[in-house]
Amino acid sequence: MSTPQQQSSGLSITPGDIIYTLFRHLKKIIFFAVLGVIAGAAVFKLMPLPYVSNAKLLVRYVTESQDFVSLDNSNTVSPGGRGDRVMNAELEILRSSDIALTVAEKIGPQTILEDKGQGTPNDLKVAAANSIAKNMSIGVMGRDSSVIQLSYSHNDQEVARKVLQTTIDDYLDKHVETHRSSEAFNTFLLQQTDQLKTRLAQTEAELQRARQKAGVINVTDAKITLSQEIARIRQAVFETDAELAEYQSALESFQQLQAPIAAAKKEAASEEETQQSDAEIAVLAKAIEDFENLRSSMDIMRSREQALLLQFTPENTRVKAIQAKITDAQKKMDDLVAEHPGIRATAITADTKSKTGLNPELEARAQSIRIRALTSRSNTLKSQLAELREEAKRIDAVEAEINELERRRELEETNYKNLVVSLESTRLEEDLRASKTNNISIIQAPSVGQVENKKKLQLTAGVAGGIGIIGLAWALLVDLLLDRSIKRPTEIQRNLGIPLFMSLPDLEDKRFRKTTAKANRLALQQAGKVKQLASGKSKDKYQPKSPTLKAAALARPEEYGDGDKSASREIAPWDDRHALNGHFDALRDKVITYFESKNLTHKPKLIAMTGLGQESGVTTIASGLAGSLSKIGEGNVLLVDMTLGHETAQQFYNGKNILNLDQVLDQATENDAKMENNLYVVAEGTNGTKLPRIMPQRFNKIMPKLRASDFDYIIFDMPPVTPISSTPRLASFMDVVLMVMESEETNRDVANQALELLADSKAHLGGILNKTKSHVPRKLEQDLLSQA
Repeated sequence: MSTPQQQSSGLSITPGDIIYTLFRHLKKIIFFAVLGVIAGAAVFKLMPLPYVSNAKLLVRYVTESQDFVSLDNSNTVSPGGRGDRVMNAELEILRSSDIALTVAEKIGPQTILEDKGQGTPNDLKVAAANSIAKNMSIGVMGRDSSVIQLSYSHNDQEVARKVLQTTIDDYLDKHVETHRSSEAFNTFLLQQTDQLKTRLAQTEAELQRARQKAGVINVTDAKITLSQEIARIRQAVFETDAELAEYQSALESFQQLQAPIAAAKKEAASEEETQQSDAEIAVLAKAIEDFENLRSSMDIMRSREQALLLQFTPENTRVKAIQAKITDAQKKMDDLVAEHPGIRATAITADTKSKTGLNPELEARAQSIRIRALTSRSNTLKSQLAELREEAKRIDAVEAEINELERRRELEETNYKNLVVSLESTRLEEDLRASKTNNISIIQAPSVGQVENKKKLQLTAGVAGGIGIIGLAWALLVDLLLDRSIKRPTEIQRNLGIPLFMSLPDLEDKRFRKTTAKANRLALQQAGKVKQLASGKSKDKYQPKSPTLKAAALARPEEYGDGDKSASREIAPWDDRHALNGHFDALRDKVITYFESKNLTHKPKLIAMTGLGQESGVTTIASGLAGSLSKIGEGNVLLVDMTLGHETAQQFYNGKNILNLDQVLDQATENDAKMENNLYVVAEGTNGTKLPRIMPQRFNKIMPKLRASDFDYIIFDMPPVTPISSTPRLASFMDVVLMVMESEETNRDVANQALELLADSKAHLGGILNKTKSHVPRKLEQDLLSQA
């Protein structure tokens, strides 16, 4: 089953569609083009010629006076190279409305408007400025050029030159005002410099107070020094604790040796008494302990002094305080040495004596003294470590504030320097104001107004081209958007979604007439090229009603009547002399190939031919296809005319009635329907409102006879597809339904509706485009089927 494929609802336009449209409406497009040329010529003839004044300016360089963006705030830019932005800026200054308004005010609005303007003075000035901008042409002479070309057109020769000269003068003033510093800007710079200087002083004062509060000069250096000092004191604590553990172990050893020594003293009474009393030993031990503590404190305080000197000057109060403590400790140590002369040696050699073992009791006491000294030293070190950590926390607390103040000071200092440099630069430029436009030269002063045809030619070309474009746009709009008819064979598959079986040319087409110029005259009569007026119709002769029977009358007038005398010399569609005989043969081959591709081998094969409207050419194509199939010699072909009512078909001529489908299936009367070899023609159908209800039941009854007949092909010439016709109901009985559409006449939407009606029957559908017209030359034709 071939059903219409769902097509895209979007607009689909191909290059072939555009080419086809252009050649289809070629005469209209040529008409509009000629009309445009005539209109352009009229404009050129009737339009008055204005006077044009020209001038040229050379921009050598541009000095930009900037504010405090950088230290070097004056940039000299040459128009060459990367100076496109410079030239664009100058062009915008020239085109500014301010200059146009100034020029209009100086020369006078009425002079520019030629006394044609009306309204208030301000309205006249604005209108004059708009007229100046409209008639002023400003541009660069070439790429990478530094020359600006100006031209102004006016009906008055002197006004044209005067307006251009005034424009240049105002531009030079505007250039200086735009690019160079003014007195107001100098005042602004002075104010900004003073304000920034005051803010910088405030920031420096805040930074000094924050540093004094933190007690540091540089936060980063202070943090590094504190980290190093904390690490050193921690190392000293570790070493002191280790030494303390060592002496505690030695004390335990000496205490174990004191017991046997005490027993030995009691037994040896002759031993000389101890030269030193216990009181003296205690005093000496206390002195040694104090000396060791003072010495440890001295070492720590000296290290602290060195650390503070890295951050502060010797006059700092904290440095002086630590130095005073060192001096006091040194004085106490000197006093102990003076009171106990041997204390320094005792403290230094305590470890050596402990190793001799000569006096364990004294050694034990010395170890105890040393342990107390080390314990005191460890506590002092830990206390100092805690102080350093607290100081580090305090520095961390003020670090963010100090860093923020330092960044602010650097930024304000940089801005202050830029302002000072900018102010100095603007003061220097004050001396150059006398030669304020030395970078712009007038290489051609405004010339006397001369007649110029350039604008007139442009307007003429615009009018001519515009009308031509309107004609072209009209053709494209009508053909591609408004005209919904099917025009080309490619649109069958693209817009309807069914396969195209054949495209037949229009017999009235010039190309077809040219290709068939040597055909016989009777074939041209079939195409309607030679018409013979009928002398009248005979009332006593049978006149065929349907196109199929009219064609049959041409072959057998004694059976089917003479028809109109005007058509007495016409050729039947199945005749070899018919103008479309080659196309009918091609359609036959396409149908046979289609059946083979669908593997349809049964006989007979039922082919329905229908269309949209009465003039689509269904009967001619059906008759031609039937005749072509009957010539291949494989069997009989039956052509059934479904467009007549049975009452009409029951007419007699020469004693015989026109056969219907039942009669031709009867072997006894089969030869009566025979037109020529293997081709039979009959009429079938009923007229009236009962047609849609009766025909399907009738086909159900005669289908066995159709299947049992000895016909190879049965072609049904069906009525046009409408919601009330029998064609959609009978399509389900057919092997293939071919819908004939007339090129440039059949509406695409109507064709889709007809296909929807036929699709409900689940029949195989195909399309035939009839009466195609060849608008495009063969060399440009992109549709192969259109070249047939």
